[in-house]
Amino acid sequence: MDNCIRPFTPYVVMRVGDVPVLPYYKPGDGRLAEDLAALAPRYRAFLLANHGPVVVGKSLQEAADNTEELEETARLIFTLGDRPDPLSQ
Repeated sequence: MDNCIRPFTPYVVMRVGDVPVLPYYKPGDGRLAEDLAALAPRYRAFLLANHGPVVVGKSLQEAADNTEELEETARLIFTLGDRPDPLSQ
């Protein structure tokens, strides 16, 4: 999946962008690192199936801000369901 987070707010689009879902691997499996390394140049956040998010930034503060935006958007999706419509890009 190329993007598991619908763009409800301009902030999630600007800060996080698309969030791909990586397949489940057992903890410590080297394929997880390989998949992340291959996708890292194009994305700032990833969702690891059956694990949770991985979020990056140019600094620790930026990574924390990006994580906060991802979590807030996920909360909106959970709370609002299909309302409101996602932003058009």
